[in-house]
Amino acid sequence: MKSIFAQRLKETRIANHLTQEKLAARLDYGYTAIANYESGRNEPSISDFVRLCEALNASADYLLGLSDIRRPYAVADRQLLEDLMERAHALEMHCAALLKP
Repeated sequence: MKSIFAQRLKETRIANHLTQEKLAARLDYGYTAIANYESGRNEPSISDFVRLCEALNASADYLLGLSDIRRPYAVADRQLLEDLMERAHALEMHCAALLKP
């Protein structure tokens, strides 16, 4: 039975539209390293694990199965973020106008 790490690594790689070869190339690995991680034959070192998290834009907790939230700090909706930034700027301008003597 594959580990949760092996399963989530593969799912996350696919969700990022990456082949094993493309992910390996991003990390300067041979593609067999990724295949071995996904099959559960090998596990990455801590430093390689951190690099995998960064390359896949996934949290360590997610890949280890400690959380079901892939990117806990990611903004899900770019438009929502832009709207919030505009509203914050408008509020800042309004407050500055109120504080002018």
